[in-house]
Amino acid sequence: MLSQHLERQTNQSSRKRILGATQPMNFDNSQTVWIKASIVREKASLYDDDDSVGTAGSGRNFSVPRVENRNDRGGKAWGWLCGYAVTTEADGLPPPLPKDASDTHSGGPSYSRSSTPRTSPFGQVKLRKTGSSIHNEVSPSNSPREKLLQPKSVVIQDSWSTKYNGLTIDLTAKEAATYLLQANAFTESDAPPKNLIELTHLHEPSLIHSLRERYDEGNVYTFCGKILLALNPFQEIEGLYSNETMKQYSSLDSGNDDSTRQPHAYAIAHEAFASMLRAFDDAGVAPQRKGGNSNDSGVIIDQSILVSGESGAGKTVTTKIVMQYLAKLSEKAASNSGKGEHSPNRDGCGSIEQQVLQSNPVLESFGNARTVRNDNSSRFGKFIEIQFDRTGRLLGARVKTYLLEKIRLIRQAEGERNYHIFYELLNGMRPRDAERKVLGLQGYGIHDFRITASSGTFDRRDGVKDSSTYSDLRRAMETVGFTADERTGIFKVISSLLHLSNVEFLETRADTVVLDESNKSLGLVLDIFGVDLESITNALCTTTITVGTEVVKKNLTLNNVEKAVEALMKATYGALFEFIVLRVNNSITVGSEDSAGLGNDNSAFIKILDIFGFESFEMNSFEQLCINYCNESLQQQFNRHVFKLEQQEYEREGIAWSFISFPDNQDVLDLIEKKHSGIFSILDEQCKLAKCTDQSFSNVTYEKCGENPRFDANRTHRARGMFCVNHYAGMVEYSAENFLDKNKDELPKEATDFLLSSSTSIFVELGNILSSKMHEGSKGSSSRNFQRTSSALSRASVGSQFASQLRILRESIDKTSPHYIRCLKPNDDLIPDNFDPAIIADQLRCAGVLEAVRVSRIGYPQRYSKETFVQRYWILGVAALNRAKQANLHDLCGVLVDCIVPQIWQRQNAKSGGENIMQQRVTFDLISVGVQLGKTKVFLRHQAFEALEYLRGQTLYGSATCLQAASRRYLQRKKYENAQRAILKIQSCFRRHRASQRSRLLRMHKSATMIQSAWRGFTASSNFYLSLDLAIWCQSMFRGNRAREQFREMQVNRKASIIQSWWRMTKNRNFFLVQQYVAFNLQKIFRAKQARAILKTLKLEAKDLGRVASERDELRNKVETMRRQLEEVNRKANHSSTDVVSSTGTSEEKKRFRC
Repeated sequence: MLSQHLERQTNQSSRKRILGATQPMNFDNSQTVWIKASIVREKASLYDDDDSVGTAGSGRNFSVPRVENRNDRGGKAWGWLCGYAVTTEADGLPPPLPKDASDTHSGGPSYSRSSTPRTSPFGQVKLRKTGSSIHNEVSPSNSPREKLLQPKSVVIQDSWSTKYNGLTIDLTAKEAATYLLQANAFTESDAPPKNLIELTHLHEPSLIHSLRERYDEGNVYTFCGKILLALNPFQEIEGLYSNETMKQYSSLDSGNDDSTRQPHAYAIAHEAFASMLRAFDDAGVAPQRKGGNSNDSGVIIDQSILVSGESGAGKTVTTKIVMQYLAKLSEKAASNSGKGEHSPNRDGCGSIEQQVLQSNPVLESFGNARTVRNDNSSRFGKFIEIQFDRTGRLLGARVKTYLLEKIRLIRQAEGERNYHIFYELLNGMRPRDAERKVLGLQGYGIHDFRITASSGTFDRRDGVKDSSTYSDLRRAMETVGFTADERTGIFKVISSLLHLSNVEFLETRADTVVLDESNKSLGLVLDIFGVDLESITNALCTTTITVGTEVVKKNLTLNNVEKAVEALMKATYGALFEFIVLRVNNSITVGSEDSAGLGNDNSAFIKILDIFGFESFEMNSFEQLCINYCNESLQQQFNRHVFKLEQQEYEREGIAWSFISFPDNQDVLDLIEKKHSGIFSILDEQCKLAKCTDQSFSNVTYEKCGENPRFDANRTHRARGMFCVNHYAGMVEYSAENFLDKNKDELPKEATDFLLSSSTSIFVELGNILSSKMHEGSKGSSSRNFQRTSSALSRASVGSQFASQLRILRESIDKTSPHYIRCLKPNDDLIPDNFDPAIIADQLRCAGVLEAVRVSRIGYPQRYSKETFVQRYWILGVAALNRAKQANLHDLCGVLVDCIVPQIWQRQNAKSGGENIMQQRVTFDLISVGVQLGKTKVFLRHQAFEALEYLRGQTLYGSATCLQAASRRYLQRKKYENAQRAILKIQSCFRRHRASQRSRLLRMHKSATMIQSAWRGFTASSNFYLSLDLAIWCQSMFRGNRAREQFREMQVNRKASIIQSWWRMTKNRNFFLVQQYVAFNLQKIFRAKQARAILKTLKLEAKDLGRVASERDELRNKVETMRRQLEEVNRKANHSSTDVVSSTGTSEEKKRFRC
């Protein structure tokens, strides 16, 4: 494919000859090669500053070597061009190839269709043989290496860098041997191999070209031996992680042919899972852990999957993919074992698989943030231990975290964001949501708080919306088991930190700072924290100094107050993150950490490491040093496992092996962690001394580390308090500013007391977490006379704590069987369909992938002790082992190996007529097959191991088929006999049942006749009485209607009579009243006339005196009469009162007598 593409470009381009070449090129005999870009520039005499070899789609100027600055990658860091080479007149054979110019190991299966013979990498070693070799020796004149030891003319045709396309470069034999590497010729029918160890020509350009070809075809995964290279596509690939794809990998077993299995994260997860189950099988008994994870037979049961790579390479997503696949395998194992489709959970919040998977969104929201290189960068390390039982069912998990980047809470660089949770909370809740008012966020947005608006970056470049991740977070927290109160409390802490960042201070005097009470956020802070103004003032604006028995309160300056606020915010968020991790572990862990749940002898772990990638920014500080130190340590663990221990064991076992050099970074680790002279040790010493500053730390570091070749600090660096460390991934420049404060990570005791004094339970819980950490740090310390913080001197520093955690992490990984996934970032712009070879080359060099490929290519990743090997594969050589036992032979393992090697070879060469050759060949080379016998172990290459597992699985399958056939025949025979015996019983039962049915039918007929007669009588009687009742009802209704009509007529007549009588009465009464009125008037007139006549008479009489005297005498007589009457009445009244008194006295005497 590459040769055809380059040939088309060559035929279309103008072929220019330089450097005096006169003979025309013959492209029929040309071969595709890689040529060093440096020799091309030298031959072309182009030395301008902008002549670096550009890369397609990059848009960056990669002109600075990698060793000088890690941030500039490309150009010279890549340094290879592709072209055609033809042989010119020979000028004698040149000296041998330099060791670093090309790869001399071309063993293993050839991928290309070239007819070039293969040679064994152990040609210089006397091989252990069971007979003659099936391989022919290769003539030196026909080897690909000798073809390069001749003068060459190279036409540059490179699809990545087109600057030199069409130029022809003439090279001498020595230059050709030094600067040329033969390329792998891929045709249209043959794509690059899925495993890079299958490349015919193994070197850096071939690796990158194969990755590029697979990347262009949409294959982002590639095997490098047992290591998986995963390129981040920066886009969704349809079907790559579908359920159908997951089923394809989950259906694999030892009896399947793995040659068709494509590279995938699922493949690594499946291999770890299968290795765990296979280790259970090999151990034979439950593992007895005594400080490790291997049993008495030395079989390692626990597995680990180490996901590494730069920031933005896709480690977090890969970790989630691996966990999803393991959960799927757990569900399958649970269904196969008859324990249900899902593993139950004691909290009733869903299956344990769902809880383990849903812990990822929770931790990502609170621990991930957007950085310059990644939109979802993990700002903490995560080590997940997933526990399985012997059947593969998931029992629980536990999450360990490392070094949360708390400084990000206070400040972020340009183009970066704070932790996702702040933006999710502000953008995820609806404006009129009641919870927004409870949290004090009504009317607030991401632009209104300092910690979210300081960097000026508010969104994510990957298109993920904060509102959608907020919904995922709520569902995940509910699934994991967070209660509604816990969720509200956690969001209150986030809201309090948002408002606390907006709190302002006023400097009233030179030594007094107070809170600005007019600030709106202050009231919300007090309300959410559940404290009063005095408490928060004492916590932030004052400090307590204890001298002996005296306690002195001192006011802080404005600068120290701001530091106190930052310390409170960082400590609160750190405690909140720890609280969330503890809560997650309580939900997904089987029992407590000290119980038998995580230490069950019938269980094992698959541990997944997702930790921050190597970082190098424009300004690097203490956090970047810790992160890069972690990556250095993990890289050494990788080197130790892949290179050191591998090759040491080969030498110890005495097998044929050629030593491969590899990069060792132990000197970098010594520079950072060595006692007394390491950077961390110097930093701890400076933190314990009084009046030490960042500059004093820098000076001591220059003095003690200046001689280390990995350390560099020129005059400019020394003047600015900076230094450089040459890491395995390149040179990184660090600024010592705030190193001491970050290493101490001090929290004032007043801040802890402030949280403990809160009336809100969540803040009290966080205060208890901080208090317990401070007590643990100060345990065993002597009494103090001066206290600003809790045991500031005796408490372990951040650097020492992290180094200790890292040592424990490495020890835990060393006790497992590791599986590696190397995530690669194809470009720094985080865009899809852009493959930058310079960046890929830099990452492959830093990770030591080329050396790992060479080790995997000629190494033996699978090994068994001889006893375990015989115990596992005895089924493939039963007859030979029986004959060896009868002959009293002790080397049963050798006998078994000699028996199964032909089977392995036949399996490996089945497609090329292995059966025909087997009839002619009776002896084989162990090394050519991929097997070597050591002193105590049997070593297997990956292909040989896969062939063995396939043969073992097929044999077990055949044996199981025979056993199943015999058992099924026996069961069917028993079933037939039981059926025959049961026939008579069935027939007799049937006849009895039929007779019983007939008698029951007759009884039914008789009973039916009686029931029918009774029913008919009942029906007729019912109809009669119903008709009778109906007739009576109709008559009564008719009579009632007629009576009511008559009654209505009588009422009408009666009312008419009443009306008539009243009318007549009214008429007569009116007439009577008129007559009465007339009579009365006449009588009054007559009587008035009589009265006037009498009055007139009386008036005349009154005028007569005699009449007056007679009236006077008459009046006197009447008065005398009345006086006498009055006296008589008085006399009678007095007599009556005397009688009453006498009677009263008598009655009183009677009462006294009665008493």
